[in-house]
Amino acid sequence: MFKNNNAPIKWGRFHVHAAKAKPRPPINTECVEACDADVNMERQHNSKYEDDCKELVSKHTTCVKTAYQRAIVSVPVAVKPFSVPGPTHTLCCSEPVVTNVRCTGTKEKICYFTISQEICVEVPIHFGAEAQVGEPGVDCLRTSLEDCEDCVECDD
Repeated sequence: MFKNNNAPIKWGRFHVHAAKAKPRPPINTECVEACDADVNMERQHNSKYEDDCKELVSKHTTCVKTAYQRAIVSVPVAVKPFSVPGPTHTLCCSEPVVTNVRCTGTKEKICYFTISQEICVEVPIHFGAEAQVGEPGVDCLRTSLEDCEDCVECDD
């Protein structure tokens, strides 16, 4: 069907060139792969590597398409509550009352009694909690080129 020479072949209204393709030098895909979501996140944080990617994109015309990955991200959280009392302040609400007076005599030289008074103690308590998180996990759901219409912006 195709001729081995470089002359165009007429195909309907079109002329098709059947020349042999010249081999091209291999494409360095290292940066393209690294920008892919499957590559280790540490590599993406390497500033020199990011600069290389930005330089490639700025030098060449590119096609950009955004993909959307739905996922359930989970992270274990441990919340440990605490309470710390502050300094107390005592108010007297009545006069003291002495009751149950008894003495054991002159031999032991001990006197016993009970003193009672109504008081009000202000006890400030500071409540709080500390949170620690573990390593996050992810359950990948649907990947699509359509945006997530039923999702809303997250509060940061």
